[in-house]
Amino acid sequence: MKKVYSSGGIVFRRNNGVVEVLLVQKRDSGAWTLPKGHLDDDENETEAAVREVREETGYRVVAHEKVGEICFTYRRNGQEFEETASFFLMEPVGEGRREEEKEISAASWFSVPVALQVMRYDNEKKLLIEGVRCFENTEGYEKY
Repeated sequence: MKKVYSSGGIVFRRNNGVVEVLLVQKRDSGAWTLPKGHLDDDENETEAAVREVREETGYRVVAHEKVGEICFTYRRNGQEFEETASFFLMEPVGEGRREEEKEISAASWFSVPVALQVMRYDNEKKLLIEGVRCFENTEGYEKY
């Protein structure tokens, strides 16, 4: 089994007093997930997370603390993989153009209750709940 590492973001904003999270929709499965991707050879976890969020969503972000990580396995092209994905609390600081992503069909903001309904993976839902706790403990980025 090949081990791989990825990194991503739990991106929050306040919209008219409502806390929203940024999710991406996978093109192949239609699943709504947190944005993430594999580390390039010359990147650390934080750099990869910021780059992947920008590529998949079009948003420029600032990474704050690491919220946690998830581990999962999958099979692709006959090869079995074990992936560890780290996620960081993130703040949007600007919007750019979303790159054409072969794996991502859409990026959208959801209120947290709706996000928890549309997200497919329980391990990511638990991370989102922990991310909300971190976000609220920072008073919604005001301490940064």
